[in-house]
Amino acid sequence: MAVRPRPPPRPAHARNNPCDFARGLPFAQSLGAPIETPYDTFAKGLIEGALSVGSTVSIERSVTLPTLYSDTVIAPFEDSAALASRGMLGRMGREPCVIEPHAKVPTAYQVDQCLARASMLRAEQNRLRILWVISTGRPRSVITAWGLRESPDWGPGVYLSRITRAKGDRLA
Repeated sequence: MAVRPRPPPRPAHARNNPCDFARGLPFAQSLGAPIETPYDTFAKGLIEGALSVGSTVSIERSVTLPTLYSDTVIAPFEDSAALASRGMLGRMGREPCVIEPHAKVPTAYQVDQCLARASMLRAEQNRLRILWVISTGRPRSVITAWGLRESPDWGPGVYLSRITRAKGDRLA
């Protein structure tokens, strides 16, 4: 049985760009960044088409934020045995984490901001980090908004989120 050789690849200029069909769509002309995939084009066009009848739809909207600062970013040494004598704080600091202390009970919005900063840090460093929010009181709105549950492993007053993105990734 003879094996047919594969045809040589077509040169780049001869290939059809799967995103070419989007060039005539209204939103495609306003994009500053290139369209990544046909799915992106389709999804953005579908959303714009469905929602532009009753809302303003911004495609590829640039989001520029001021410099954000996390209160404390913890990167434990490989041998972090010395942290064992530091009580609950030492236990928290055994894993890479962000600790955000609040002098007053934080609102759900403030915790969302903490999470945004921790997420940006995670994206920048490509490293799992737990977010610890320390409060002077019980943040009922946060507990409700995030569906937090009291942790039997940490003792009273410590609430953990059931929300996880990857193994070992959690909001605490």
